[in-house]
Parts: sequence; C-alpha cells; structure tokens
Amino acid sequence: MRRRTLLMAALGLLAVAGCGGGGGANTSQAGSGGVPLTRLPGAHYSLTVIPPFPGDQAAHVIGMNNRGQVIGWSSLLAGADLYPWPWHPFLVSNGVQIPLARLSTDSGIESVRPLAINDNGLIVGLDGFTPILWRNGIPAPMSGLNQDYVPVAINNANVVLGISSQGYFLWDNGIVTLLPHNFGAANALNDAGVVAGSVLTDGQNFVLLPSGARASAPGTVDQPIAPNLAAAALLQNGITTLLPRLPASASLYVYAQAINNVGQVLGSVHTIQGQNQSVLWQNGQAIDLNTLLGATFSDAVSINDSGQILGSRDASAGGPTVFVYQNGAITDVNTLIPQGSTRRIDNPLHINNRGDILGYDAHQGTLVPVLLSPNEFKEPVVK
Repeated sequence: MRRRTLLMAALGLLAVAGCGGGGGANTSQAGSGGVPLTRLPGAHYSLTVIPPFPGDQAAHVIGMNNRGQVIGWSSLLAGADLYPWPWHPFLVSNGVQIPLARLSTDSGIESVRPLAINDNGLIVGLDGFTPILWRNGIPAPMSGLNQDYVPVAINNANVVLGISSQGYFLWDNGIVTLLPHNFGAANALNDAGVVAGSVLTDGQNFVLLPSGARASAPGTVDQPIAPNLAAAALLQNGITTLLPRLPASASLYVYAQAINNVGQVLGSVHTIQGQNQSVLWQNGQAIDLNTLLGATFSDAVSINDSGQILGSRDASAGGPTVFVYQNGAITDVNTLIPQGSTRRIDNPLHINNRGDILGYDAHQGTLVPVLLSPNEFKEPVVK
C-alpha cells in the first residue's frame, strides 16, 4: 500500500530535484510534440494507458483535476527517481500526452516535475530547485518563493499549499503565509482554503515545538512530548481545529489526507497493533471505514465532491481489493476495466468529480499509469 503525505513526498523532491536531467522538450501546452493516446472503450468505462515518451522506459503520474487532465513525467529508467536520468514532464489532456516546457533559463540539465494541477489548468511544480507555475503551458518562477520552497497542491482559487525548511506554507499570488509550526503534516487544500493534515499534541493541547522536544503548559513542569503522537486537524483562516478520534482506537498517528468541497475529510489511523484504519470525518463525527468495508486494513486515498471514496483494502473479507465506496455500496474498481484488456489497477491514486480513476497497474512487475474514465458522467451532487 502506498501512504504518501506531503511531508514525505516534498522532502524526497528536495533531495532529488537538483539531480541531472535534460532532454525535456521545450514546447508549450498547446504546441507541437503531443502524442495521441489509445483509449480502449468498454460498456460503461474506457481505459487509457499513459506510456513513457519515446526513448524512455517509465511514466509516473502524480495528479489529476476534475476535467480529467493528468500530470506526470517520463523517465529513462524505471524507478530512476533517485538517479541523474532525464525526466520529461507532461500533461495528458483530451487523449493527448503533451510535453511541458522548461524555464527559458533552464540549462537543459535540470530535473523538471509538475506536482499539482487545478481545474483552471494551472500547474505547479519544480524546475530544478525553482518553484514554477505553468499558465497556458508557459512556465514562470513563482513570485515570493525561493529555492527552499516546494509547491505540492493548488486549489481552484489558485492558492498553493507547499512545504519548506521553515514548515508548511500557503502561497496566494506572491503572498506567502506560513502555517503554524505544530502542523506535522499538511496534506490537502480545498477550494475554501481549508487545509487538512495533522498536528502534534500532548494528548490534550497543541504542541508548537518539533516532535520529541520538550514544552511547558501553564502551571506545569516541563514534560517530554511523545514523539509519535499526532492528531488529525483542519486549518482555516488561521484557526486550527482538531478532528475527533475514533472511539476505542488505540492510535499512534491520526492524520487527514484529503478534503472535498463539501467538508468531508478522509484520513488514517495507525494503531498500536500496527493496523491502518481509514477514517471519514463528516458532520462532526469520525467514521471507521474499516468496519464499513469489512476489512482489517484499508488505505482510502481520495474523495470527490459526491462523497465517492477511492482506496484499497486487505482481501480478508473476500471482496474487492481496490474499491470505490459510497453510501454503503462497495464497487470493485477492476470490474470496470473494459473487456479484452489485461490491465488492472493495483495502486489507486485519485478519483475526481467526473468519476475518473487514476492509478497504477503493478501486476506485471512494472508500475504502469492507467486512467479509467466513465463514458458518461453526471455533475456531483452537493450535499
């Protein structure tokens, strides 16, 4: 199972962003060089395999918007993220895989990665260590951000969430706001500007120091803070709100990793027993998704505005491993694959408001990005 927080992903990017690259096509989003992709139609869904560019061996995807546009990069070798091999950034739009341009100042040896895309088609990412924003396919450095900053999410108000050595931040048209330092992870941002993640606590109060440090509460003596105690939390307009814990949960870590535009929050609980419980927060309550899924282990990774939840679970209950859950109904994602295809989704990544499902096929020994799209879709029902 793949559990990615912005903290882990961004720190990895900071470590490798300056590795040698080169070979990226200097074309605009609307320019030449796009590769038409094959769409395999089925009765209700169609499947698109996202390949590496010619001459490369592996394709990686990281994000998708509600228009079904996918961003990622192509690399010379499979699993080459930690090595100085060329990375070729791309956008998949309307069935065409389009190379993304580099900065005009790029020497051609920088690694370029798109990291997030919104419904306006704005893309944020890195060119080497430089935070950049692609607008209409043209990249430009993000004003107010130096090479210490990594953008990782962007909402439809064009506000960017990211991480730096100073902690997590929000970027809004050049204005940078640091999040409170008690945020151990800031994993998602919705269109209302609500940040979902986790904060360090001492069991009752927020802790404003790094995990493992010592802090004082009024009227008490310094006490060591448990280095592994984290609570799921939301941040809006500078106000931090803890999300409730599951009842009778012996948890070590609790964090929120996704939030939709109707206020539903998706997250995980890591228990003392080593289990992973997926949690849905709605209407002020924490709901144990493991129980609803009949699973002892689950990894819910994405939620759309209709409340459809995409994730994976253990197969102990005899049901689907990769699923979409909504209102008590569990759908096996791989039953949606068109007949005649040998592909499947082993590692789910994202479900958007159209019901497009992005993930990886891993069953043949290599990670192959696949996009599963409904032939017809309805606008999400806002609750």
